[in-house]
Amino acid sequence: MIERVPLLARDDDAHLLACDDPSSLVQNRLHKAKFIVALGGSVSSSSDMELKINSNIAQHLSENQSVPICYAFHINYIYDWGDSIFLVFGGSNVETSTFLVETTDEDKLREMLLKWKSELDFLESHHIIAFHFTKESTEPTNSENIFRDTFGIQPVTLRLSASELAETGLIHCNSMTSTTRNPGSVYAIVGYKKFWHNDESIITE
Repeated sequence: MIERVPLLARDDDAHLLACDDPSSLVQNRLHKAKFIVALGGSVSSSSDMELKINSNIAQHLSENQSVPICYAFHINYIYDWGDSIFLVFGGSNVETSTFLVETTDEDKLREMLLKWKSELDFLESHHIIAFHFTKESTEPTNSENIFRDTFGIQPVTLRLSASELAETGLIHCNSMTSTTRNPGSVYAIVGYKKFWHNDESIITE
């Protein structure tokens, strides 16, 4: 069992939770979730991750809430090992955005990343963390270099083998419809609102 601990104590601040079985603490915070990382360990089928997200996450979201979920798992037809882990990013001072890579052409990817960047209005006002979930042979080989040149950020990368039993992708989760996987390489950006001190006051930029 993983200890469930908020990154910041106040409910209106950014928080990060890790769980293998959402408790009441996690359920109470899911309505503030803005981005989730789902690490499936070993699952028995490709639809197993969808079932776990529907049962552990979707049913606890607010009626009009939609949360992007980046996932990674490995299929083991013989047995399940390890619990699924959900990392939940949320709070009033958090902004997030995700990008599903749908091309293997370098120039096209560069163009698409530039367009994505132009749509983000929190890159300067927030501390930025970038994630990259991918498997071999699903995107340009220098995809991370293109991302770094575009955003000036080195993403934290989880790279799986090219095996058909491994999968990364993106899910747009809500409480109204069934979860559907979108397999592929995914970039995610999480921004935490910048704060700075002036005398004894905390000023929000």
